Amino acid sequence: EKTSSIGRHLESEMNDFPDITPTEKGIGLKDRYCYIFTSGTTGLPKAVICTGTKPMLVPPAFSLLGGMNDNDIVYVCLPLYHSTGSMIAMGQMTATGKTVVLSRKFSARNFWKDCIKHKCT
Repeated sequence: EKTSSIGRHLESEMNDFPDITPTEKGIGLKDRYCYIFTSGTTGLPKAVICTGTKPMLVPPAFSLLGGMNDNDIVYVCLPLYHSTGSMIAMGQMTATGKTVVLSRKFSARNFWKDCIKHKCT
């Protein structure tokens, strides 16, 4: 099968870890979260600092602007190494709790078949 549920695999993996209480590190929304590299269209690629606000605020804003609700199923056809694929699309799962469907490799031919099969909205 070309598509699969991360949840099934993740749940079995998580059961192998002991229950722990995370320690407070004092990291805030204005602290550095990651670096995104520009495409370098006007020169060499440059690292852009992203703070914690981006992964916390962009996915919910994207949902709101897109008219999504908690029951929507999102098909992610973008590469996860790209900021849009990882932060905005996968952020729907991590920040808003939506179900996300991934395919091993994007296929324009199978796009609608996959959306129908997984009831993507």
